[in-house]
Amino acid sequence: MPDRDNRASPRRDELLDRAYRYVLDHGLADMSLRPLAAAIGSSPRVLLYLFGSKDGLVRALLARARADELALLATAAPDPGGDGLAGVARATWGWLSADEHRRLLALWVEAYARSLVEPAGPLAEFARRTVDDWLAILAAAQPPARRRTAAGRAERTLVLAVLRGAVLDLLATGDVERTTAAHFVEVEVDTQLGRVRVLKYLAVHDCGRIINPLSAHGQIQGGALMGIGMALHEDLLYDRRTGSPLTAGYYGARVITHRDAPEIDVIFIESDDGLGPFGAKSIGEVSKLPAPAAVANAIFNAIGRRMKDLPITRDRILEALA
Repeated sequence: MPDRDNRASPRRDELLDRAYRYVLDHGLADMSLRPLAAAIGSSPRVLLYLFGSKDGLVRALLARARADELALLATAAPDPGGDGLAGVARATWGWLSADEHRRLLALWVEAYARSLVEPAGPLAEFARRTVDDWLAILAAAQPPARRRTAAGRAERTLVLAVLRGAVLDLLATGDVERTTAAHFVEVEVDTQLGRVRVLKYLAVHDCGRIINPLSAHGQIQGGALMGIGMALHEDLLYDRRTGSPLTAGYYGARVITHRDAPEIDVIFIESDDGLGPFGAKSIGEVSKLPAPAAVANAIFNAIGRRMKDLPITRDRILEALA
């Protein structure tokens, strides 16, 4: 039976609104027309007449969810001439983490996932369109010259990845304060020599009110560099007979230098959540600790092998690929 999306009427709009509120509470996974119709004061026959099919109703519900999402994103996005991507990230996370939007986010994540595993179903293209919507909002915050470059596209894609990961973590735990930092890495791996080059690095931190941006940026960049060195070069070796350390000083370890240093971008999401004065949080060890995991994950994406021991040296990569 073909969908009848053109049967617009006050009754159709009323039932769509009721059905939308129903799926916000119950989700799409087990949606059945009979209990849905009973809950919203209608019948399956009426719903099939107005929407053509169950798939037609699902498409109408997702169109409504997408419209709500775009409206919220538009209100969250700051002036493009202001804080740029950092401002967009702060404002967007502000409404993403708000309790009143949790049901919409849960519906969005469910539809996003189902559109990936059921590409021929009624949710087809939902994930791609959602990504396009978010990237368009982020692109509008970039300077026009930057927006059209490969670096600009990579920059907003990384910001989107941060926000999407934070949303999943928030829905899984319900804890807004649980994650205050996320690091993202792009690497290049020579599979013949086992050599790893870190090409780009993005660190996103919620540190509360930033008093000295220059010092804060330097702290995060320095910690990230230390973490990259920990991931790829630095090792603590012991004599198996005596237990004495063989690397007792930095002269025996290859510490990362400016020749190895990648481009490191830092984005601060300033919040005042009451955990400290003006939302203050540490930017000491937290700037270093995510780096080894981020580098290891990037290497996994490049070669398809999990590296579980540090440092991730050339011989270990070649052994994993053998």
